[in-house]
Amino acid sequence: MFKINIGVAYGSDVDLVKEVLKNCAITHKQVIKDGNTDVRLSNFGNSSLDFVLLFSSSNIFDIERIKSDIRFEISKKFKEHTISIPYPQMDVHIVDNK
Repeated sequence: MFKINIGVAYGSDVDLVKEVLKNCAITHKQVIKDGNTDVRLSNFGNSSLDFVLLFSSSNIFDIERIKSDIRFEISKKFKEHTISIPYPQMDVHIVDNK
């Protein structure tokens, strides 16, 4: 089982995110279509809702290229569905001790 971690903006439709991620994996020709492909909401992160895409492939020697292909497809499908990948956000507080 292989995994791809991805964060999406708070307020995203989590059911749509799950559907898009799963479809991006199962449509790849090197992913095993055995019903074990899964998407899990793994965490409520500081700047994002964190998901894990789980899938199987028998081509373990080329898995990094397969993951890259799936990431490209995720990026494309997220744009089509207006799902945002957020930038990390940080608040800076400046204290003037004068």
